[in-house]
Amino acid sequence: MQYLREAAQDVQRNLSAFGFYAAVFSVAHIALTLGIAPFEPGQDETATRAFQILDIVAFLAFIHVAAYGQTVAFSRLGREIDKPLWKVRTDGEALKRFFMMWALMNLTANGLLRLSSSDFGSGDAVAINVMLLFAGLAAFVACVPVGACIMFTGQVSSRIIGESLAPLSRHPARTGTILLIMLAEVLAVFFFLSLLAGEEGAMPSLPARLGVGLASGLVQVYLECLALAATWHLCMIDRETVDEIDLDF
Repeated sequence: MQYLREAAQDVQRNLSAFGFYAAVFSVAHIALTLGIAPFEPGQDETATRAFQILDIVAFLAFIHVAAYGQTVAFSRLGREIDKPLWKVRTDGEALKRFFMMWALMNLTANGLLRLSSSDFGSGDAVAINVMLLFAGLAAFVACVPVGACIMFTGQVSSRIIGESLAPLSRHPARTGTILLIMLAEVLAVFFFLSLLAGEEGAMPSLPARLGVGLASGLVQVYLECLALAATWHLCMIDRETVDEIDLDF
């Protein structure tokens, strides 16, 4: 538990990073929810092709805005936790190096989850939905620890991906704690979604969607910052352990 407390203290000491990500998430949620609401079909209406396209555009916009918030907030957290060793000094430099990585990981995880709710037919075809759901949940849980390990190295490179992720396998207990944090985020999302569940086919009210979405977003942002800080500590401990082994030789 000491490990988790240290990560929580890091987030507490860097509330500006958490606040930035939370603000980005909240503004994006409000803007996109309000922007798409006038075009939503009624309870018994079929979604038009125009609305479907708009919905996809809004989804992609949110993915990229969230990636922007993650990149800036996570780089600020990492810079403070590992001061002065982490050499990515500015938000602009962090965006150049890591924005596309976070956008692609978000797109993968959320895209799989979105596809899992598609209608592939009945009978055995339902297995496709189940497979996509579990793949999406696995990607969602792995996103932050994987991304944090890559950020810790200071670059995104396929040549060192194995080396970047090695700390996760060398410290299974700590890695398990981080995955539990991400699993808690998944459960929190399901909990907030359940608050919007009403009568079958009934659309939740706009204020309800805004309020629940904002509350869910704040919890998600905090847990992701906590997982990032915990992963960063894991990588620092792994770096020190490797250095000690090298000195022994």
